[in-house]
Amino acid sequence: MSVDDSRTQRTRLVLLVSEDADDGAAIAAALEADLSFARVVRAGSRLVALRWLESVRPTLILLDLPSEAHLDVCRQVKENPAFARVPVVLVQSADESAGRSASGCDAVLTRPFEPGALREIARRWLEPVDAAL
Repeated sequence: MSVDDSRTQRTRLVLLVSEDADDGAAIAAALEADLSFARVVRAGSRLVALRWLESVRPTLILLDLPSEAHLDVCRQVKENPAFARVPVVLVQSADESAGRSASGCDAVLTRPFEPGALREIARRWLEPVDAAL
């Protein structure tokens, strides 16, 4: 997948990493409906997401992966000086809550969650580049 540079200059990019196609589609649809200034780029695996970091240059990363996988991706992102300041949000079930501080993630969205919770957590880091857009 290539990133359209003309669109990325006007929008904030969310890199959504989800191995579950249905969950990923639902999260992407909710974000795009609520945050018109944000563009969601979906990666179907952690390996694809890590390869895409340089070309996508996300403003926010949402990780909807199994526990060990999302902790591993978050650590790799935070250890890379080029991306260390990019906020990372883990989407997980209540029983997966251990390890947040060790991974360096910025927030956790616990499943099940209301659509408003997703919107608020994304808005925390996504501000429109230009209010006139």
